[in-house]
Amino acid sequence: MTGGWLRGQIDNTICVALAMELIEHGFDATVIFTLGEEAGRSWRALASWFGEPTSRLIVLDTSPFDNPEPATSGVVVLRGADAGATFDMNATGRLAEAADGAGVRVVWKDRYLADAGRSLGRTELGRVVAETGGRVTGSTLQVPTTDYHTNHEATTLTAIQSVAEVLTRSADSPD
Repeated sequence: MTGGWLRGQIDNTICVALAMELIEHGFDATVIFTLGEEAGRSWRALASWFGEPTSRLIVLDTSPFDNPEPATSGVVVLRGADAGATFDMNATGRLAEAADGAGVRVVWKDRYLADAGRSLGRTELGRVVAETGGRVTGSTLQVPTTDYHTNHEATTLTAIQSVAEVLTRSADSPD
């Protein structure tokens, strides 16, 4: 930590820490850790874990931005879709409502990228949804970062706390 910023190879570390902290404080959920996300391989193991169709999968991740504002202002990052699939509107809506209830601003990454004329990219959740034909779906909740996938990747405690608050509130909301 320096100057309010957490720096390092933080992508997976933040998500693991968030999950462990929330479970320790009574968050009732199953946490699944996957490998090979960046290479597009993790979706197979994740999809095979679900015996029944579900729309309640929440994928935690980090999301790169070219400027520090999203992290300094403590936004959470949601998506309605990526380049390969549309995510579950109800699951995404629950997260958006939880953010609103917590007073946390949302950046819609798919809209942000489209407005900038950039590709929506592919996400782990998008691969799961596409490859299972929508049998396994849900939403993604991301922590905004800068210097993505470098030794200098960075975010703020405010951004991490915002994601934790949204997760907690969404778990308490009815379906």
